Amino acid sequence: MKIKVCGIVDVEQILALDELAIDYIGINFYPQSKRYFHGAKNLSNLCLKYAKLTGVFVDPALDTVFKAVDNHQLTYIQLHGNETPEFCNALVARGLKVVKVFDGNHISDYKTMLMYDACNFFIIDSGLSNLAGQGKKFDWTNLKYAGITKPWMLAGGIQEKHADELIALSALPLMMGCDINSGFELGPAIKDIEAISRFKNLLHANTI
Repeated sequence: MKIKVCGIVDVEQILALDELAIDYIGINFYPQSKRYFHGAKNLSNLCLKYAKLTGVFVDPALDTVFKAVDNHQLTYIQLHGNETPEFCNALVARGLKVVKVFDGNHISDYKTMLMYDACNFFIIDSGLSNLAGQGKKFDWTNLKYAGITKPWMLAGGIQEKHADELIALSALPLMMGCDINSGFELGPAIKDIEAISRFKNLLHANTI
């Protein structure tokens, strides 16, 4: 099971998570977020062995995304707003890998996934835009009936205590991992590296 840790603002924590062989590290470029990365340090000089830097955006302009990619060595672009399939296609046309987020509270919205075929994978979260990152968990039983059309990660309110539920959910079609954030923090944007390490080891010991 792959793991993404989102909302990192500290370079030392990026390096620590890379040492844990975390798969994806989310850097938030949404100015209204309390985990917004102000970009004082250019991340393109980091030598990461494992983690892929993922830029998180909410309804950005294309130029905003391209500038962040150039400045910060972003491998993936995560779109957390009302971005259209055409917007995703424009990013892919520039050679970028795209992740689209969908709201897990609205099962009927999953039909729109068919329009986002250019994306590399999806994230199913407990909300979009400013509702995300608040430690809220939606009803995960809905996922059994979702018919998700691409590999996907689960996000929203995940804590260390949910490891067993995630292990069970890993049997669902195309489920590839989880995206963790506020449930693993010592304070806003300060991740508990030891808790993340325990969580990762437990998931990896019980999933493919």
